[in-house]
Amino acid sequence: MYKTNSRHDYYYKRLANKIKEISLNSYPGVDKDHSDVKNLSDMASILQENIKAINELKDKMIETAKESPYFDIINSF
Repeated sequence: MYKTNSRHDYYYKRLANKIKEISLNSYPGVDKDHSDVKNLSDMASILQENIKAINELKDKMIETAKESPYFDIINSF
């Protein structure tokens, strides 16, 4: 591949080694029982619950706004 451009002969080898090194320290390289995995899982659950609550509140706001006599005017914007 390095013959197709003007990069140094070992550019792609160094790049591959760097990617390999980073991947070993990334999330998939962490033990499934590691505390960071538990924390990430907990944070994802909290985020999902918050998103659900936001969507429920948004739906309630829309229903309440529809009862307003000004809804059609505001909604036209």
